[in-house]
Amino acid sequence: MDITTMAQEVRAWMASEGLELGEDLGRAEEVVREKMLALGRAVLEQHLADRKLGYEGSSRSCDCGESQRFVGYRLKRVTTLLGNVKVKRAYYHCGECGKSCVPYDQKIGLCACAASPGLAKAACLAGIEVPFAQASELLAQLSGIRVSESTACRLTRRVGKVADAREQAQAKRAEDWRSPAEAPQAGRLYNSADGTMVHTLKQWQEVKTQVCYWKDADQRHHARYCSRLEGIEEFTGHAWALASRWGLEKCRQSVLIGDGAAWIWDRLGPVFDESIQIVDWYHAMEHVWSCGRVLHGEGMPACRTWVNAAETLLWNGRWAELLERLGSETKRVRSRTKRVALQSLMTYLGNQGSRLDYQKFRDQGLDIGSGTVESACRHVVQSRLKRSGTRWSPAGAQAVLSLRCCKLNLQWDVFWSSRPLAA
Repeated sequence: MDITTMAQEVRAWMASEGLELGEDLGRAEEVVREKMLALGRAVLEQHLADRKLGYEGSSRSCDCGESQRFVGYRLKRVTTLLGNVKVKRAYYHCGECGKSCVPYDQKIGLCACAASPGLAKAACLAGIEVPFAQASELLAQLSGIRVSESTACRLTRRVGKVADAREQAQAKRAEDWRSPAEAPQAGRLYNSADGTMVHTLKQWQEVKTQVCYWKDADQRHHARYCSRLEGIEEFTGHAWALASRWGLEKCRQSVLIGDGAAWIWDRLGPVFDESIQIVDWYHAMEHVWSCGRVLHGEGMPACRTWVNAAETLLWNGRWAELLERLGSETKRVRSRTKRVALQSLMTYLGNQGSRLDYQKFRDQGLDIGSGTVESACRHVVQSRLKRSGTRWSPAGAQAVLSLRCCKLNLQWDVFWSSRPLAA
C-alpha cells in the first residue's frame, strides 16, 4: 500500500468519527497531529507486543551467585514522543536473596523514570536551554507531549551526570598523559580560558570555561567548549583533554590566549608549554585606562593623551619601553594614590612580559583578543545558569554545563546513541 492510499484511509477513518478538517489550516493540523499521535501509539504498542522484551530464558544469573527465575511479563506505562504506551517486559526474581530484575528496563534506561529515550532526549534538550518550567511548556507546545517541570529537571540532571562522568574520564588521561583520539589536526589551534561566577546554593562559585578553536582549509570557523565548576587542578586535565582531542600535539602552531589571570598562566601555561602565549589586548588596555584615570581624572583630555601614548607603545610591542617610562613617572609623582596606580600597572605588565609582544603577534596574523572565550562564558554558562533568582546545586549546575558542551561540541546524537539513561 502506498502512502497516498494510506492517507486516504486515514481521512476516511477520521470522517467516520465525525472529524471534518475544513479550510482552517491551523485547526486541521491540530486535529491531524492528535490523530497521528494516537495512531502512532497504537502502532508502537503493537510492535512492542510482538516481542519478548528483556526475556533471557527461564533463568538468569543473580548477583548473589544464585539464579533469578523468569516469573512473567509485567506491564509498564511509558511516556514517549507519541504519548503514553503500554509495554510488557520480562520480570525475573531470585528466591534466595529476593532481588528482582527487569532486564529490558536496564537495557534502555527505564529504571529511573517512565520516559522513553526519545522523550528524555527532547526534554533534556529543552532543559539545557531554558528553565525547567519553561522547558516543560516548550516541549508540550512543540511535540504535544507534556512532562512536568520536576521530570524535566530530573531527566536533565540524570543524563547530565553521565555526560559529566565521561568528561571526567577523559580528563583523567592527563594523569599519565595518554592523549585521546584526535580529530584531523588544525593548521593553527587556539585555546583560550576564562572564568565566570554562578550562584550555587551556598555561595558564588567560579565556572572555568575553555574554548578550543581553529579554521579549516576553507576558512570556516570551528569551536569546541569545556565548562567546569571545579578547582584549577581538576580543570587543567579537562583543558588538556579538549585541546589534545582537537589537535594540540599535531597542529602546525598552537596559541594560548588569556586575560592575565594568574591561574591561566601558572596552571594552563605548563600544559600548553609549546604554545605562543598572548594576553588579551583589551584586558591589557583596561589596566592602562584604569591607571590613566587615577593619574589624570575620568574624561580629562590629559587622560586620553596619556593612555594613547601607552597604547601606541603596547601596540607596537614596546612593552619594555613602556615599563621604563612608568618607572620614571613613578619617581616623579608625589601622590601616594598615583604611585600605587603606576606600580600596579607596572606589576601587571611586568608579570605578562613577552605575552604583550603585540607587534610580533600581528605580524604572524595571530588573534590578540580573548573575545571568543568571553562569548563562550556568556552563551555556554550565563545564558542558562545566571538567570534572575536562580541558584544551583554544584552537581545540577555541572550536569547542565556538561550537556550544553556536548550539544555545542556536535556530540549530542553520538552521546544519546550510547544510551545514557541506562548508564
